[in-house]
Amino acid sequence: MTDKRPSRGNMTLLISLTIGLIVAIGVGGLIFNRVLLERTRSQYALDALSLSLASTINPGDRVGQVNRLEEASRELVFTSRQAVDACSSQELAGFTRVSNLLLDEARSGHALVEHERQNQISIIRKEILEAVHSYENKRDGNGALGFLTIKTKNPKVVRVDIGRIKNVDSNIESLTAIPELYEYDRQRGYVDRSSNLFKCNVDAKLPVPDSDLVFRFCALPAYVGETCSPPRNTNFDAFESFGSIFLNGVDSRAAFNEIPDALQITSNMDVDMADAAKKQPNLATLSAVSTGVCSGATSESE
Repeated sequence: MTDKRPSRGNMTLLISLTIGLIVAIGVGGLIFNRVLLERTRSQYALDALSLSLASTINPGDRVGQVNRLEEASRELVFTSRQAVDACSSQELAGFTRVSNLLLDEARSGHALVEHERQNQISIIRKEILEAVHSYENKRDGNGALGFLTIKTKNPKVVRVDIGRIKNVDSNIESLTAIPELYEYDRQRGYVDRSSNLFKCNVDAKLPVPDSDLVFRFCALPAYVGETCSPPRNTNFDAFESFGSIFLNGVDSRAAFNEIPDALQITSNMDVDMADAAKKQPNLATLSAVSTGVCSGATSESE
């Protein structure tokens, strides 16, 4: 006689293993789906934060107004120098003192414009940092979200850079009202010939002896066809950084010489996949990057 194997017991074991495997795959899928969901939620939260911070850069077109002040001050210094030279060459001695006085006032006035430009850099930086710290304080108070064996925290801001968007010029158009200055700017490469807008990555210095003055225009989408560019999120690789103002929880003291028109935030979200058996945390970190762009100019250059 031949022995008969206990087929009923083997079948029960096989069914139990199959059910266990299906349950494990299902739980794993739920956990994986939850992690992806939290990653998406983290990106949405970061995009909202970067858009909110970018909206604080140019309220009321303050950046566009600084650009227009730079343009007006630059033209005033140039024409004042022309008047001084004209009085000298035409031997108009009676007007020499007055023209020199007007030139001195124009140069002194530009010192005030430059001071305000630097002041706007400090104000924008301060407002962004205050908003970042406010976000971090709220994030710490919200605690963690749990699901099965995983816990996630709200994304933590680890870095904030300020900068500009590549291939965007200023909102200031080069005007033909002063032909000598118009041609000079093109010869020096201060103006984009296709758009006729001043470039934002140059110091548009005047000829000697006024070349000691600084004239910088911020990158800002121009007002075109009664249309103002709204605040928005954009791709991270379109961003050109001036440097970090916030790094690993600490405010940076780095100095900047340009008014930003965009910022980029990097965040980390900790995922704790606890080992129930060993009762030890198993941490993973999901990183996210978001870039926010401020609104464009709200009026045309005159």
